[in-house]
Amino acid sequence: CGEGFQIVACDYAYMIDCSYTDNAGVSVGDSFEFTSCKYWRCSGCRHLFANDYAGGGSGFDLTGSQYGELVDFLSDGGTSGVDEQSNQSLGDAAHHNIIHNGRIVNLVNAGTGIYVSNEGYSSTEYHLLIDNVIISPKNAGNGIGVQFVPAGLHKISGPVILRNFDRIVTGK
Repeated sequence: CGEGFQIVACDYAYMIDCSYTDNAGVSVGDSFEFTSCKYWRCSGCRHLFANDYAGGGSGFDLTGSQYGELVDFLSDGGTSGVDEQSNQSLGDAAHHNIIHNGRIVNLVNAGTGIYVSNEGYSSTEYHLLIDNVIISPKNAGNGIGVQFVPAGLHKISGPVILRNFDRIVTGK
């Protein structure tokens, strides 16, 4: 099984109350993907992976997307909850996005809750707001809550705001 829901290079794109479930543990792509979209919204969507299945992609992939909102979401399982990075092939730097009211739970294999990178761009103003998000890995001590990875010597310029953010570690 490849990608779940994928929207590429579309302005004014919306996904509302959608669910992607992989009980078989065969998915190799992202569950929800907005690549190089502007003015997008993903609301009430749920990504559910089989128990302990790592998966090949993220729950929500926002590569190269701008002026969007991921709200009231659930990413359960897999190794990555939300990926926001620049899209070199289409020439789009991700910025001005809001990640709000979400839960990223049961990450496996030292997963990353939210991954942000400006790879391929010398200067990227992210204007990223992460608000009311809970990240909880499957096993204690594994993974990274939020990871910002600037490309080479180039910094990620802000503002980048984390507000009402919790990383809860439970388990073994």
